[in-house]
Amino acid sequence: MATGLLVSVAAVSSAEPAYERQCHETPVRVSHSNGADADLVCAAATQAIDFMRRQGFRIAAMMPVRVLDEPLITFRDGELGRFDGGRLETSILSFEAARVVSRDDPPFGIAMNEHLYRSFVVHELAHAIAHPSFEVGRPSVEAQEYVAYSAQLATMHPPLRRAILHHSGSRPSPASRRSQSCTTPSIPPRSASRRTCISTHCWIRRPFTGAC
Repeated sequence: MATGLLVSVAAVSSAEPAYERQCHETPVRVSHSNGADADLVCAAATQAIDFMRRQGFRIAAMMPVRVLDEPLITFRDGELGRFDGGRLETSILSFEAARVVSRDDPPFGIAMNEHLYRSFVVHELAHAIAHPSFEVGRPSVEAQEYVAYSAQLATMHPPLRRAILHHSGSRPSPASRRSQSCTTPSIPPRSASRRTCISTHCWIRRPFTGAC
């Protein structure tokens, strides 16, 4: 009887990450099933925190991240991760799960690799870091994605960033670099939010007003 109970509990809990790791010198705590995924998340956490701190954001005392082996039922088709502002928790697919989910419709037209995966972790952590800083109760999707994509593109591995901007047809002009105005490359979106403000030449301005 006791053995049967243990088996049942194990079966129920197997879908949840089995281990936890505190990322070195960050408030990010990763729940994971694979140490390699935790390594990628922690590397991305350092990048996201360094970038966002330089833009003047305060970093929360605790930032939980769950690495999932399969999408949540609430994920849209092709969604790789999500920040839950109610629970203040970030969920991100494992690297292998992200490869499977994006195989037929790769983000930015580029097959999933470790650099691209890490950039999506940065994206979701940027959402988490920016969340308390919005001065409106429900900021627009464009405002939220402006922050997240700015962080993602700015911290991205340079050859990958060049490939994405080349694929999108984005060619920032000298005038746009001087003014740091926002451009919107025509990257085929997986969702409407992917059309918003994804130029590394747009830097984050505060306070946010809820509009990009």
